[in-house]
Amino acid sequence: MTKRYDVALCGYYGFGNVGDEMILHALVELAQESGLKKDRILALSASPRQTEEELSIASVNRWRAKSVLCALRKSRTLLLGGGGLLQDVTSLRSPLYYWGVVMESSIAGCHPWAFGQSVGPFHKKTSERIARDVFRRCRPRVVRDTPSQRLLSKWGLSADLAPDPAFILDVGPPIESGDVVILNIRPWGSLSVEIAREATAYAQEHGYALRCLALSPDDEALLKDFRSSGLLARAEIVRLTSWKMATSLFAGAVLAVGMRFHFFVLTLLLGTKAVAVPYDPKVESLAESWSIPVWKGERALEEVAENARRPSTKEITDARRTARESFQSALKEALEGR
Repeated sequence: MTKRYDVALCGYYGFGNVGDEMILHALVELAQESGLKKDRILALSASPRQTEEELSIASVNRWRAKSVLCALRKSRTLLLGGGGLLQDVTSLRSPLYYWGVVMESSIAGCHPWAFGQSVGPFHKKTSERIARDVFRRCRPRVVRDTPSQRLLSKWGLSADLAPDPAFILDVGPPIESGDVVILNIRPWGSLSVEIAREATAYAQEHGYALRCLALSPDDEALLKDFRSSGLLARAEIVRLTSWKMATSLFAGAVLAVGMRFHFFVLTLLLGTKAVAVPYDPKVESLAESWSIPVWKGERALEEVAENARRPSTKEITDARRTARESFQSALKEALEGR
């Protein structure tokens, strides 16, 4: 029986998190570059109407199990598309949800595969077993960092390695350095407080303005709480609601300091010097692969920032090429697997 869709995209889409929306936009673009038309692409989203309007693709509510099952019956493949979907740092609900969707895909005759994933970390054996079962069912498997590849290998599962899909996005020309420190903080206990203080001190020491970028509603709430307490009293706080705003909001950046993974994808694409605060293994792995210095609180930000550098045009070009080639190969394998 001929199916209506070639791929159903499943990720943390429709929640207002800029990083995940970057992944979704990039995957749709990659699918089109690989020969798929938009009417052959479907997305599971928490905000299906908004997803349809922004990307001109079909979308269903990810929380309605019957709608999801119906959609999967109409699709040849299910793509677990990018991000840290299988981890239990936030809760057990995330791995359970994606395991449930993959099980539904089996019922629906829809072949599951994975691209651009970071796997873990896990604090519970139950979460790890669930994730292992998810990836066991997915073919092909493409992860975006070496620790994830090693973990899958430990589970007896092969996986290819490729840059995060968001690297293929055209966010604009490289930013000219100015007198603004860009700060991104996500909720993460005392680490968030410490880096806010360090960034403030660094900006004041050099006479730089401090612009705080929130990539999610949680980021924005935290930054406003910090400002209310006096910690970021003089800082500008801006919510980055779309990656397309990045060029204007990074304007004048002399240094970018942050925590979220896709904050650094943006800094790399815009050619901005950066320092990473690695709250998660995926951020530390990205920093290592791009020679981004990391701050862990053991010394002053001033010392770490001295080693910050701009990425070369060749590095960005190579990352984009690898991401494209890897996706095209994975899509072909997934469709042929049907």
